[in-house]
Amino acid sequence: MEDIHFKYVIFDAQYILTRNFKLKTNYYKQSTPYIVNGEHLVKNDTPLYNLEPDWTVSDLITSFFYSIAKFIREQAHAQKLILCWDKYPYHRFEMIKDYKGDRHYETEEDKEGLDPVLNAEDIITLNLKIEELKRKQEAKYWIIKNFDRIGAPSYIKTGYEADDYAGALVKYLYKTEPESQICLCTIDSDWDYLLLPNAVRVRPKGGHITTYEEMISKHNDVLSATNLSLYQFKTIYDSLYGSHNYLQASINQEKCKEEKLTVPEIYSKILAGETEYLSNIDLFKAQVKSFDYESFPEYENVIKSFYYLDKSGKILDELEYITDEEIQSMIKAKVDYYASFARSLNGSLYNRL
Repeated sequence: MEDIHFKYVIFDAQYILTRNFKLKTNYYKQSTPYIVNGEHLVKNDTPLYNLEPDWTVSDLITSFFYSIAKFIREQAHAQKLILCWDKYPYHRFEMIKDYKGDRHYETEEDKEGLDPVLNAEDIITLNLKIEELKRKQEAKYWIIKNFDRIGAPSYIKTGYEADDYAGALVKYLYKTEPESQICLCTIDSDWDYLLLPNAVRVRPKGGHITTYEEMISKHNDVLSATNLSLYQFKTIYDSLYGSHNYLQASINQEKCKEEKLTVPEIYSKILAGETEYLSNIDLFKAQVKSFDYESFPEYENVIKSFYYLDKSGKILDELEYITDEEIQSMIKAKVDYYASFARSLNGSLYNRL
């Protein structure tokens, strides 16, 4: 076995599940006839059929397991795994009206007002999307409930996102175990700003490694001028210039250009409270506040949940000791694969059975 490089690998589990889910949604099939008023509807001489996913909840769960197992086998060997999740509704919705406003998930309400004949194809597609999302949610909460028993405990709380948990975990571990090496597994480059000296981010595809030192060097001009941390820098940057989470720009670009300010000078003036360099003061303040996950409700309980981090979850030596039939079914075709996965982890960091 190769040397283990990290004590903890913290997964952006929400991303991994969503990535695998999107791959699955390429596969669907015809199911029952599309019926209107007791008759099989025909349009353009073609009978219409309802559609259903050509994959099961178990298929999605299995693909998730293989994704995390493959990562620690091939890219970032780990002593312990941690899964971080989003839990809607987010606290940021209370601070920013349009937070993630470009995202939409199909619901039964989307079918209201649609004519069952004129909009038949739209209804069929909506029903498919609704069923896909239902299966995704079932897979998510099955993983949260059951992967705790096979080496991958989950952290999730209403209002918090995976980023928040990852940031809190990195801070907590740097304070309590500064010598422990940590890997963040995500495609999201925003997680680069959660890094501290004992943590790196590794992309799940390609294996590119981002280090804390690299990020400090990248933004050294601003960080040196302001004494901001990486995360504080990201807070100000996204609050000024907007982001993919639908944060809006709040900087007064014309005034900054008129005075020919450098980037460090812009940050210094904003931090000094010179609000004439802002186009929308209230928006800027709201967006800055939205980054402060440590002020979110029940944050003290988030931290308390880390107290037994080094004993959370379970790890089993052999697959036959798993009594849950669903788990056995999930990985029965890969008994040796699971055994190798289990042996690669450090049992002393789990609540062994």
